[in-house]
Amino acid sequence: MTISENIFELIKALSPSEKGYIKKLSSFHARTGRNQYIRLFDAIEKQEVYDEKELARKLKEEPFTKNFSVAKNYLYNYILKGLESYHKNVRAEIRGYLNQIEILENKNLGSHCEKLLEKARRLAIKYELYEMLEEVIEWEIILMSKKSSGEKDNKNLIAAYAELFEIRQKQGDTLRYKKIYSLVHSRMSHRGQVRTQEETKEFQELIEPGMDGAPDPGGNFKAKLFWLLTNSDYYLNVNDFEKSYQYSISSLRLWDENKHMIKTNLFPFFGCLINKGTCELKFRNYSELDKTLSKINEYSVRFQPENNYLRLSLLNFKFYASIFSGQQDKALEVATEIEKHLTVVRVQPEDNKARQLFHFGMSCLYIGIGDYKSANKYVNIVLNEYDSDLRGDLFCFAHILSIIIHYELGNRELLEYRVKSTYRLLLKRRKLYKVESLLLHFIKDTISDISTEEEQHRAFQALRDKMVEATVSNPFEEVALDYFDFVSWLESKIENKSFREITRRKFLKATGKNSLTASNA
Repeated sequence: MTISENIFELIKALSPSEKGYIKKLSSFHARTGRNQYIRLFDAIEKQEVYDEKELARKLKEEPFTKNFSVAKNYLYNYILKGLESYHKNVRAEIRGYLNQIEILENKNLGSHCEKLLEKARRLAIKYELYEMLEEVIEWEIILMSKKSSGEKDNKNLIAAYAELFEIRQKQGDTLRYKKIYSLVHSRMSHRGQVRTQEETKEFQELIEPGMDGAPDPGGNFKAKLFWLLTNSDYYLNVNDFEKSYQYSISSLRLWDENKHMIKTNLFPFFGCLINKGTCELKFRNYSELDKTLSKINEYSVRFQPENNYLRLSLLNFKFYASIFSGQQDKALEVATEIEKHLTVVRVQPEDNKARQLFHFGMSCLYIGIGDYKSANKYVNIVLNEYDSDLRGDLFCFAHILSIIIHYELGNRELLEYRVKSTYRLLLKRRKLYKVESLLLHFIKDTISDISTEEEQHRAFQALRDKMVEATVSNPFEEVALDYFDFVSWLESKIENKSFREITRRKFLKATGKNSLTASNA
């Protein structure tokens, strides 16, 4: 990428608070004239598409326009330095100590380094930043070697090297479990939950090497965490929600014992909470789900995660939790929050999975409230604006939702084509399972023969019974209901009630409430 593309993308990726900090920082350089570059910052920020000719025209009186390339490089680096200062964290603090130690040692001021090394060591041990602790120990060895004069110093050197070997062993343990976790999580986010025994076996082959037994109970936090999180993810994906839930509870117990680690490990922390909440949603344990959502809200406010993908993932979870608990009004509120967020941040390619999941959820939500035109708008976004392999599971289910939407809109002339093309697609991708097949055959072969309300009632009842039988007898088939509640949709047709009424009634029953006027809380 060119420096022009880089500076434009960087400015567009800044949050409002980051922009405010950069501009405030520039005011300190007013006397030197360096804040003139903020005028370039402001001009770029206002552009929707980068246009250097327009910038040159607007800023023609500024001296830096004589060498635009230098100005853009200066501004890019200035922003990065500002962001480094804004996002102070433990790693940056230790890195600062290590930089100061190097400067002092180069000036032969080794005695000045001792307190800095002590501070860096304490932080690196507390947060298990072993790669940085290695650097600390290596500096300690350099200083010891320079003043080494006797047996005691030799013993200290031997002890330091022994500590290095121990640290590398801990790093190896952590990396072993983290690697397996990354492979499992990547497979899960790309393909969704397993639907066949063959896929389960494929998944098992990912985790079997290196997962044969828990880490040493007295070992390091991160090794234990990634072992627990890998197991939680694995069992979630093979539809063993009981085991996944137990591993989620164990991982959160570990976090409770190591609260100081949360700030430096936000992704795995929120991952544990999302896994726990997903299981609670599956169990319809809404009272516990409320507690999990409250904890997500609490820590989101406390730590204000800057990573856009993480923020979208947390919002998506709250969004889906509302949809599948029959709380469509609450889901609409969260959807508004997500869409507002998407308008103020520059979405990067790595965020597309989270965006695609949101748009798929929006099509489910609008089917649920009977707004089929809006549902069609969002399902077409999933089908047409994303790579079909980004989330292959969502792409395939979006075709199924499209058929339901066109059925509800009365577009009978499109249904036959849609059913045939979807059937071919699912067959080609080996995604034609029982639930999908039942629905496709019903719309293709049965609907056209229905002529009375009574026949329609019987047909939908028969399809509903077949779907229930398929999902109850085979947990792999039940996965389909995690994407869209086909059974509740069919029950809405049988009872001649809205989809919203059916899902809301189930939510109230699960929470022990008995009135549709009960609180949405």
